[in-house]
Amino acid sequence: MLRASVVAVLAFGLAAHAQPQKVKAPEGWKEVRSEAKDFAVLLPEESDESRVEEKEQVSRGLTATKGDARFTVKVFTERKGGRQKEDYLKVVPNDIDVVKGSIKKVKLGTMDGLEYQKKEADKTVSTYRVYRSKDGATMVTLIVFNSDKLKADEKAAFLDSFRITEPKQ
Repeated sequence: MLRASVVAVLAFGLAAHAQPQKVKAPEGWKEVRSEAKDFAVLLPEESDESRVEEKEQVSRGLTATKGDARFTVKVFTERKGGRQKEDYLKVVPNDIDVVKGSIKKVKLGTMDGLEYQKKEADKTVSTYRVYRSKDGATMVTLIVFNSDKLKADEKAAFLDSFRITEPKQ
């Protein structure tokens, strides 16, 4: 019971970061909410949800596919220790696999973030959007693997539709 309360409080705290966005869903897409109802995103087809508890963080995510493209959302909470100190926003510009000139600043409420393209090991190109709370306790990643195989409006629908929502009680 205490664990559920802690998660609800953390998720409710995330709602302060929410920025409502109106995004038109491409045909065949729908809004999917996490099991805890604390985040939502537009996705094609059916999605799979995951939850992983580690020593220094908890991650929850959704994954869906469309053709050769894969969409992944991960929300990292309860980050502490080394995980809380990690700042991907500072690491990304120095990553040799990031496509030059592709980095742009983005925001999700009060969380700063970056959007960029990255060449994967299999030579495909993926689009990443990473947000981090100022204290590092929360991080959100949205990834479109094989993003070059999608229409621009599909990629934008996924990336722009993500939002933090009120958790279920």
